[in-house]
Amino acid sequence: MKLAATLFGAALAATPAAAQPAAPVKLEMAYAGVLNALHLPGEAKVLTMTVVERAGPSDYATGAEIKTFGLLRAFKPVDISTDAAGPVEAGAPHPRAFEFTTFERSKTKHVTMTWTASDVLQTPRTRTAATRRRPRR
Repeated sequence: MKLAATLFGAALAATPAAAQPAAPVKLEMAYAGVLNALHLPGEAKVLTMTVVERAGPSDYATGAEIKTFGLLRAFKPVDISTDAAGPVEAGAPHPRAFEFTTFERSKTKHVTMTWTASDVLQTPRTRTAATRRRPRR
């Protein structure tokens, strides 16, 4: 038993560890939520979620979409899209860009964030107490 543990430890020590793959790796996931009300025959799709991620030795990117359909959409319409990307430095991912969009019945919300060497830029900018206009007298 000790010999097996020693050989296993030696194999782990001899295998170099790499934080990032030598070539880009892509992962795609999809989920479909279905409603089977009262266990009747047939199903109705009410939700889909799709995620795509790509990681490489020098950069990464990821995106996701969530949408509702049919009966669920009648009560809670959801249409969301997100994307993020950035460089990989010393094996660690760093943010560079983020985008979030949600489509609602009467309006669209869109936010982008960009990381620079010294700041984080957001569009639209978030209003804080210091930037709010004072009411007129």
